Amino acid sequence: MIYPIGAWLKELIDKTLTANHWVKIAIGMNMVVEGLALGAFHNMRAVTTCDLLREILTCVMPDEARHVAFGGVYVGKTIAAMHEDEREDVAQFAFETLVLMRNARLRNGNQF
Repeated sequence: MIYPIGAWLKELIDKTLTANHWVKIAIGMNMVVEGLALGAFHNMRAVTTCDLLREILTCVMPDEARHVAFGGVYVGKTIAAMHEDEREDVAQFAFETLVLMRNARLRNGNQF
């Protein structure tokens, strides 16, 4: 069975991959999308009754956490060195991704 990508997630990924600065792409992919994956795996592990799936998720989650952390470390140093106007542009991008997620959540009854 193939599950299609949700419209809001496709919009988020498209917005991220067409961003005009690698920092925005890193924020969108490493921090936002990987953060969503980490949360989804955490929730899945909490509710599954399958021991094998729980064990697999326990192994996968630290890797996802590293992806998120990598984004924070790598992006943080670059943002600190940016001109104030560039930082504001990146902050606006990050804000817009969070608004996109919030709106999707509201449309879907607080579920992604």
